[in-house]
This record gives sequence, C-alpha cells and structure tokens, in this order.
Amino acid sequence: MNNVRGSVLLMCLYVIGVLIMIGAAFSVLMVNERLSTQHYIQSVQALYLAEAGLEKAVYDLRQDYIQSSNWNDGIINGITVVPVPNQYYILYSNVSLGSGQYTVQIMNDAAAMDKVWVRSTGNSGHAQKTIQAYVIVSNPIGPVLSEKGWQLVNS
Repeated sequence: MNNVRGSVLLMCLYVIGVLIMIGAAFSVLMVNERLSTQHYIQSVQALYLAEAGLEKAVYDLRQDYIQSSNWNDGIINGITVVPVPNQYYILYSNVSLGSGQYTVQIMNDAAAMDKVWVRSTGNSGHAQKTIQAYVIVSNPIGPVLSEKGWQLVNS
C-alpha cells in the first residue's frame, strides 16, 4: 500500500512539473508576442509619421509656389532654409506629433525650378521609417502639386 501511495505522489509531482513547464512556455510566448506587436505598432506609427511630414511639406511647397513660384529662394512658405546644391537640406527637424516625431528634408532639382525631392523620416519608439517623393508642379497656371508616388527608403 505504501508503494502505491509513493508512486501516486511521484506521478502527481511529475504532472505538476509538466504543467509548470507548459505554463512557463506560454508565459515566454506571450511576452515575445507582446514585444513583436509593440514593434509592429511602432513601425506603422513611424510610417504614418513619415507620411504626415511628407504631406506637410507638400502643403508648404504648394503655398510657397502660390506666393513666389520659386522653391530655390531659401524660403518655403515663410520657413527659412539653406538650400545646398544636390544635397538634402532640412525643412523641419524633429516635429512632435502624437507619440513620435518626424523630420523632413528637401533637395532642389538642379535642372528645374518646379521640381524637388522630399524625404520624410518618422520615428516612434525604436522604429524609424523614411519615405521620399519627387514633387512637381503639374499645372503652372494653378499651382497644383503631384507626387509621383512615394517610395519606402528603409524598412
């Protein structure tokens, strides 16, 4: 009778040990899933912040073109910038929006006064996304800008 009680006790301890190991494995899995989800959310937020910066730059470029028809004069819609030939220069730096921020740079097209490259970088948490677009005036009479699509520079 004592041998049976001892073997039942060992069996119960074995089952409890297995259940503890399964619980620990699920705990580790849940922590990893939470971290993965958090990284994905920050990545998407960074992309949306980069898009917001791009849209803000396109708006200011549109307003500037209405006022001066020139993007090379060192002032973009009242914002003083320092154009550098064939290099990106900062239009906005570390603009806070929601839980992140964005930085926008532009580069004038040396061949045309009505074309610029716009690069926008969004940051959220540890995630960073950069997009760029080539912006042109598509109708010189009524200054409407068109972005020839944007591309993701880094992922």
